Amino acid sequence: MEGASRGWVGGSGIQHRASGIAWVGGKSEIRNPKSEIDRGSSSILVYHGAMKVYTRTGDDGETSLLSGGRVRKDDLRVEAYGTVDELSSLVGLLRCESVPEDVAQNLIEVQRSLFAVGSSLADPEGRTGHEPESWEVGRLENWIDAMDSELPELRAFILPGGCRGAAVAHVARTVCRRAERSATTLATTEAGVSDGVLRYLNRLSDALFTLARFLNVRSGNPEAEWHPGPKQ
Repeated sequence: MEGASRGWVGGSGIQHRASGIAWVGGKSEIRNPKSEIDRGSSSILVYHGAMKVYTRTGDDGETSLLSGGRVRKDDLRVEAYGTVDELSSLVGLLRCESVPEDVAQNLIEVQRSLFAVGSSLADPEGRTGHEPESWEVGRLENWIDAMDSELPELRAFILPGGCRGAAVAHVARTVCRRAERSATTLATTEAGVSDGVLRYLNRLSDALFTLARFLNVRSGNPEAEWHPGPKQ
């Protein structure tokens, strides 16, 4: 699957192009062959049928956006939502580590939010009905505060590492910063990005940093610090 058919579905009305699954009001519906979802002045065709992994439509180095139209796969917008997809995959990898159950549940919610963020980035015209509450930062801030209450005061720079979960969290944090940089560049274009997306990515990086420290403390791994100067 390419572009919209690969992953970025959601909001209040978009179809999985290859599958005929329409998302309306946050719920999936199977539509009749070649039915349409009206979106103001334009309609989105919905095809009923089994989902295929490949469509051959991206073999020329282009992909489709949720809003319609095709762009090169190295387009700024594709780079932004592709990096968000990469981040979500790393968060999924982190869930495979031995993390507390409440952490695993919070990471699932992060992945859901990232899916919504990616959907909005792939839909510059807002045809799918973006839901900014899907990426609001309040839940992240509450999670950060809860973890921080169990951590020693931060007095130095922390070197990434420790237990495996903490190391993966640090990798996810750096990819999150890359996603934020890509989205920041995209925000300077005419179509821009949805309100709150940059704020969410910024706060998520903070959450992943705090999570790395939290997992090290919970597992009894001391933090390696960095201090300026020749002697550490």
